[in-house]
Amino acid sequence: MPHNNFDELKKEIRKHEVNAIASDRILDDIEELNHVLDKSISSDQDHLTPLINSNIPFINSEQFLTDKNFDLTKISVDDFLSIQEIKKIEAFLNRPLIQRAKWDRWDYLTVFTISLVGVVIDTLVGNPKRGVSAICSDKNSFIGSWFEKIHSLHSTNNPMDYQGYKMGGGGHRLRSVGHDLLGFPFGIWQIMNGTFTGGFYQGGKYFEIFSKVNQYGNPYESQAFIEALFTYIGHVFCDFFSTYSLPVPGFGYLAKLPSREIRKFAAEMYENGYNLRHMLIQGFSVFFIEIMVRTYSYFRLKKILGLTNEQYTQKRRELLLLSHSIVAGFNVGKVAITGNVLSLNLPQIIAVVFHFLPYVMFYSRNNNKTQKILRNFNDLKEEQQNCDNEIIENMEESKTFKYLLNTKPIILNLNG
Repeated sequence: MPHNNFDELKKEIRKHEVNAIASDRILDDIEELNHVLDKSISSDQDHLTPLINSNIPFINSEQFLTDKNFDLTKISVDDFLSIQEIKKIEAFLNRPLIQRAKWDRWDYLTVFTISLVGVVIDTLVGNPKRGVSAICSDKNSFIGSWFEKIHSLHSTNNPMDYQGYKMGGGGHRLRSVGHDLLGFPFGIWQIMNGTFTGGFYQGGKYFEIFSKVNQYGNPYESQAFIEALFTYIGHVFCDFFSTYSLPVPGFGYLAKLPSREIRKFAAEMYENGYNLRHMLIQGFSVFFIEIMVRTYSYFRLKKILGLTNEQYTQKRRELLLLSHSIVAGFNVGKVAITGNVLSLNLPQIIAVVFHFLPYVMFYSRNNNKTQKILRNFNDLKEEQQNCDNEIIENMEESKTFKYLLNTKPIILNLNG
């Protein structure tokens, strides 16, 4: 078929005036090009012969499809794919933006071992009436007596320490919201103005206290903001080492709520040793898990396995979340079985929430449909560019293309 086309081309060239190059040279080049294409087509036909001789039907035209009653407007790519192939394509297109690094036996073994040690630590330090917390609250113990010396260093006659009617004893720190670290603005304000503000419930009614003198009638001094700030910091630091220490942050507000049951719960917890110092001691299990899991993650996941930064962060968060969840689950189960609320490990529960929220947020972003569509579009664009580059490279290396480049230019002036 190419011979016929080239024969027609030669006849057409002879009809026109040729500029710049003699017509016989043009015809020689055309004959050579015809010969090259002939060889190329013959070679392709050799490869196609087995298919042509087989019984496989070839769809070679739109008319063929129409004759076979195919509705061309309803034919899609899915018609040429099996269900399994379609599922694989859908799974690939819906894959997370960052591929999750799978767990292996070393990950499970590490989490199990670290969690087991965390459970042991929680058991040893969980109860404020036993162990380290009990020793720290005992003035007769070595540590307790040393702590009491630190406590005695804070300044006296501070409005935060008002201990009048219903406000006296070691429990006054729970009823004076300034001692609650979440109530520090109230504490600083009281020191600046030399005024105690607070109150108590009696008979279901709240009685507010507003006093510029202490329980002995001695007036409080006023201080400038910077001086009051440092006075406050020094005061709560020293109170941390007292027998009752400081309330758990937020408990000072619970003690002021109208509900008697909640006030009673907060007061009993604080009076039985559930304070800020005990909470930090409970945090030993949290601290241990954080150190061990992060160390394991850095050396194995990042240095040995060489995960990407995104995969490393995601995998480390999974390890931390599961480790903290196991210990927290054990602790909550222990409290539920024994009924001893004093053993509740708040730092461990906070650690679970701290790692769970970013995990959920990351999962949501990593599976966002809009971001997946943009990712797939960019991948398709990049692959198209790669294909275009590959086609160009292959064409540049082909013999036919090189032949055309080396062929003398044909300049025709066709009239008519």
